[in-house]
Amino acid sequence: MATAPVGWAGTIDTTPGGAINAPVAATIVTTAMMSALAANMKAFNVQTKRKGTTLGVTKQITGGWNVAVNYKREDKDGTKLTGAPFQIAGAGSRGTLLAPEPINYTTDLFDVTGRYADEKLQAQVSYHASLFNNANRSLVFDNLYYNALSTVGGSTLTGQLGQMPDNQFHQISASGGYSISKETRLSGSLSIGRMTQNEAFLPYITSGALVATAPTVPYVLPGLPVASLNGRVDTTHLDVKLHTKLTHEAALTAGYKYDDRDNRTPINQYFYLPADNNSATSYTNTAASQYRRNNTPLSKTQQQLYADVDYELSEATRLKFGYDFDKITHTYEPTAGDHEHTLKAEVKHNFSETASGGLAYAYSDRNADTYNGALPLYSTYQIGYLASICVAPNTFVNPLTGAVVACTGVASAVSAATMPFLDTPSLEKFFLTDRKRDKLRAYANVSPSEKLDLQFGASYYKERYPAAQAGFGLAKATGWSANLDANWAATEAVNGMFFATFEDYSTDQNGHNGASSAVVPVITTLDRQNNTAAFDPLTGTTTRTDRSLTLGLGFKVKQNDSLDWGANFTHASTVGSTRFRNIGARIAATVLPVPDTLSRLSRLELFGKYRMQKDLTLNVKYALEQYNSNDWAWDGQTLTSSTTFIGSGQTSPDYNVHVIAASLTYSFK
Repeated sequence: MATAPVGWAGTIDTTPGGAINAPVAATIVTTAMMSALAANMKAFNVQTKRKGTTLGVTKQITGGWNVAVNYKREDKDGTKLTGAPFQIAGAGSRGTLLAPEPINYTTDLFDVTGRYADEKLQAQVSYHASLFNNANRSLVFDNLYYNALSTVGGSTLTGQLGQMPDNQFHQISASGGYSISKETRLSGSLSIGRMTQNEAFLPYITSGALVATAPTVPYVLPGLPVASLNGRVDTTHLDVKLHTKLTHEAALTAGYKYDDRDNRTPINQYFYLPADNNSATSYTNTAASQYRRNNTPLSKTQQQLYADVDYELSEATRLKFGYDFDKITHTYEPTAGDHEHTLKAEVKHNFSETASGGLAYAYSDRNADTYNGALPLYSTYQIGYLASICVAPNTFVNPLTGAVVACTGVASAVSAATMPFLDTPSLEKFFLTDRKRDKLRAYANVSPSEKLDLQFGASYYKERYPAAQAGFGLAKATGWSANLDANWAATEAVNGMFFATFEDYSTDQNGHNGASSAVVPVITTLDRQNNTAAFDPLTGTTTRTDRSLTLGLGFKVKQNDSLDWGANFTHASTVGSTRFRNIGARIAATVLPVPDTLSRLSRLELFGKYRMQKDLTLNVKYALEQYNSNDWAWDGQTLTSSTTFIGSGQTSPDYNVHVIAASLTYSFK
């Protein structure tokens, strides 16, 4: 449990910088009133430790079969910082702090695999199980916004957050390939899995009772509809591929993939109270309450068809043409699904025995079904609440039932909505909307000598989202990269490698501030829904660009027949920049240049393999990873930069990771 300092509530001051006075009943406690905050801060190391143990046995049996049994247990202990919210005023007003959440995880992995192989048939059957256990059910923390005399919010002594629940995943699978003839081979795989989670729910609030301002009206806190989620997701994956030579010069590869995630979790209605609030006045339990919600178990089915034709134009030149079709259906999303067509072409040419290169291009066009941003929310809210957020005498059609519903809301200066939209209609999720994509790739392989092999590559892509270009959201994404890979066999016993990659990624996002403005003329909810000209002063485009350089160097030495050893070093540096353009008049003055962000990641690995005897081998590895960053979102923040968030005094994240691993392999005769 995260506890407050002794006598903390008595240090809250309604007059910052003045004498310590308890706040009156209507005072909302903020960080500005916490005069003893800095004095009570202590250094705290955030760290985790991970230990893994693996056991495995492989047995070759008669008839072409090979059986393997593997078990791995991973224990993870430590702490992490978690955002913890409290209600500090009316509905929607939150105070937050960072609480140290304990980590005590155990994951057990089981794998049993049987393999069969002969000249024509190769097959595999397997069983996999993943069992996750969390020793901590919840995190309880004291409310630093609490004061006994403040009744408008923050009146609970403690808060509580559920931690990751225990869960299981079981899967059986089979795969194989069969050579029908010298020219034709059929392969495929099938897997069926089930994920379950049935951890008992925590109570709605830590206080156990709600406080009503009208004691003559008794209030009963609704009980949980069920004791636990009883979560269940069934998964099915099917993959079939056929490869055959059509003629001496041409070959066909075609296939079908089916991936289904069927969420069988029961649907129930929950009356929830966010941030451990205990006010029955703020969170009423009525037929029009927005705090009675249904859970929506998301399901998704994806089907893919593809065909590629390789054609040998000459001894030195090969052509490749392909077509992919991708169809997705899902539930409780703004669209019923989408389908995408992709056309591909590639040419590869051998310039000489030591040099080759190629060029590839792909064009994709994704078309989504009719988009309704309110549809998934309609599934979670009561119809009485939806009716209350649009103005009478308007009506709307419930898309779930087709029934016509009368609006019950009253028009105001900031709300004149004709429909119960809970999202801006002109804002569409980029991964669910129409998209056009171009991808271009060029590559070359050169071997200046028998000992040195060089690979060069460059790629470019561009994505366009027509709906966002006309409205809000991700409108465009572009990126390019270049890479160099080198492998050098210095001697028969020593070889090394080097690689370098540069990437440039940029996005344009059209946005708005998402709130009504008090400046005349007032911008209403209806203006936002209809994207009227009145809303233009609150819009703008944000461009985010990330540039990264990754370098790698490594070597391996075969000391003798018993000892191999080596090392790898990688370093990645990324610079991110944020720019604005076409900023609306009402927010232009508040937009300042945003400093660039910088991150650096370095990793050193030392490894060795020693054959202790003919049937026993020892493998060891040590890795050191260092990360440091400069991020304006962290740096410069004080403990009280926000009146509703208790800062930690942290600067941009930095960390070190040490990994030590050892394994023994024994071969039974």
